[in-house]
Amino acid sequence: LTAPPERSSVPERTDRVTQSDKFSKLKFVLVPLFGAYIASFAMWQDKDGNVVTGLGLGGWGDLLFHIRAAIFFAEQGGWPSESFFLSGQPVGYAFVSDFLSGLLWRLGFSTAASFSIPTIVLVVIFLGALQWVVLRMTRSVRAAILSAVLFMGFGGLSGWSILGELSPDSW
Repeated sequence: LTAPPERSSVPERTDRVTQSDKFSKLKFVLVPLFGAYIASFAMWQDKDGNVVTGLGLGGWGDLLFHIRAAIFFAEQGGWPSESFFLSGQPVGYAFVSDFLSGLLWRLGFSTAASFSIPTIVLVVIFLGALQWVVLRMTRSVRAAILSAVLFMGFGGLSGWSILGELSPDSW
């Protein structure tokens, strides 16, 4: 008689991904992509060539300032050593998006495209990072997704009122 083969106390590793794992990963990616979809309507050109922005959120408040900052970066050709806003002060990280917009504008993109593309990219990066941090803290995919959804909804359901304005045809 032969002895049965010894069973290891270490479970055997399988490289199979289950259907629920794929679905969790898909859900995890959908929220930043939906945020990018919303961000894509932050600025566009209408049929008459006018730049439209705001989504009803008062986007005109400092838009001209940011357009001027992007033009400054485009004309300067790089990151300045001194602020264009506060003399003698360094330029802060808050103008990275304007810097990217200036580079795109210098490459020939339209004003709407040069502002929308960095916004879309930064929204995806931010929402993905937010979900990743919450996932690491809570180990819950649901909590990670909920945190990004609440952020997009301004902490509750009030942000979803702009969903009806997402189509440029609704203006």
